[in-house]
Amino acid sequence: MSFTSVLDAHRTLRQRLVAHAGPRALAEITVATPKRDDDELSFVRLVVWSYALIQETGRVSLKFLKELPPLTGTPNAQLLPQVTFLRTWATHNLMLDKDEDLKKLKQAWEWFRSGCGKSVPEEPNEWKACFDALSKDVDLVLRNAIAACEALDSAEDGPRLISELSRRLDRNWDGYRFDEYVVGAAKRLGYDRIDVVQFRNRHLDKWRKVVAAADDGCAERLVTQRIEADMLDMMSRALPAPSSEIIDKLQLKTPLELTVLMLALRVRAPIYAEDLAQALDLIGAELARVAQREQGPTSS
Repeated sequence: MSFTSVLDAHRTLRQRLVAHAGPRALAEITVATPKRDDDELSFVRLVVWSYALIQETGRVSLKFLKELPPLTGTPNAQLLPQVTFLRTWATHNLMLDKDEDLKKLKQAWEWFRSGCGKSVPEEPNEWKACFDALSKDVDLVLRNAIAACEALDSAEDGPRLISELSRRLDRNWDGYRFDEYVVGAAKRLGYDRIDVVQFRNRHLDKWRKVVAAADDGCAERLVTQRIEADMLDMMSRALPAPSSEIIDKLQLKTPLELTVLMLALRVRAPIYAEDLAQALDLIGAELARVAQREQGPTSS
């Protein structure tokens, strides 16, 4: 199976989808393409290209077409699941002391054995066998997706299906669109040194599900709530500032004052505070009320 055949099928599918739902339905793939079919570099490039198709440019449209014949009832819940663990094998620094990394490595070895008879391909004929096997799988998915596009041309069901595909594409947020919500949440909660991209990548799939399920006009509010919840979970509801900063801000003098304030801040600040200054003002008032209660009623 040649990569030229895969590219031809991709071009045809892109024409069918773009004609109905615009360029966003299947964007161009701009990663490097294989130059040969019998070496490791070409195989890795095929894996990366296939991942870009399945998980990036075609993620929404292919998932939609999977609900239509002949893709309906595809044995795997995920199209081309081998692409994901082969991409991890090819591009990630796998840690053998991590169960998930070890699992993906074993999946890659098993796939290679089925493709060329060896867990670790080395010879050109072995890489070619693996290249041909993956190309064949990708080509089959693309051509079945082209066949599924026939339903979009149906006079009876076509308009409804196209409308649903467009709706899903509208709800498909690129990863970077979540970054401003992460930055805002980190600032409000006092965790503004968080690595935004790393945090986003860890939770991206869950956040996209929130956007997809949200009623019209509610996506931003719900995403904000979910991101704040994930951030609080990650930080185990840690205080929005180190105790040293709190002591300096409010000029505390005794351990008791600090303990009372930190307990109150832990409860109140993540819920009510817009920023650290407001949080500290809020808890300062709380501390004053506690001190007044400790002193008891004043005599007139």
